[in-house]
Amino acid sequence: MILFVIGLTVTHTWLRPDPLEVLGTIGEAAARPSSLRVVGRRIAASPAARLAVIAMLTGQAVMVGIMTITPLHMDNGDHEFRVIGWVISVHVIGMFAFSPIVGWLVDRIGPYLMVGLGGVILCIGAETAAHNSAEDSAGMFAGLLLVGLGWSFGLIAGSALLTSAFPVAQRVEMQGGADLLMTGGGAVAGLSSGVIMEHFGFHSLSHYAGLAALLLVAAAAAAWYNARQERAEPVPTG
Repeated sequence: MILFVIGLTVTHTWLRPDPLEVLGTIGEAAARPSSLRVVGRRIAASPAARLAVIAMLTGQAVMVGIMTITPLHMDNGDHEFRVIGWVISVHVIGMFAFSPIVGWLVDRIGPYLMVGLGGVILCIGAETAAHNSAEDSAGMFAGLLLVGLGWSFGLIAGSALLTSAFPVAQRVEMQGGADLLMTGGGAVAGLSSGVIMEHFGFHSLSHYAGLAALLLVAAAAAAWYNARQERAEPVPTG
């Protein structure tokens, strides 16, 4: 609670002027907020926005599903709470510590490739965790680190795709709609992970989560190809 209050105070004090105020859109957005249905239609109508939401939603579901149940899986292997805590800490480092580098890579090589790479990294991390016994901590360290890093790739590249697909005045509500879908997907994954583990085991949960992450690779490749074809089509004249 103390850290949240400090963060709130710093943001409220030094985030001045508000970025939307600088762009002159804060009053417009407040006066005519779009409904969730309108936001959903706008996202569905844009191929780039659809890929962005798929990347954010899939990454969140895979990451939360595996992360939520990892402590229980490791506890079944009689690991100390200290070791379990370090595994989750390394996972969180993978999620956030490399964010500036991930953002730089999005600028350099583009969001489509980064979404695809995020899917590959998520899959490798999930499979690494899936093929380790409950007594093995080294595999969990590596797997959870990669899952966190793959999530970072998908979230940052997806957010870049989403905001670039809409004019400035619509970006906040589009991001809010995408965040709602992403958080909802994570909530479903977190709530269902225990049920899946109970019936099928941690290894199956992590394995199929890794396979789901590969959908990002296919979706990113298809979206990149379609975007390239659209740019290559000649503009009709006359």
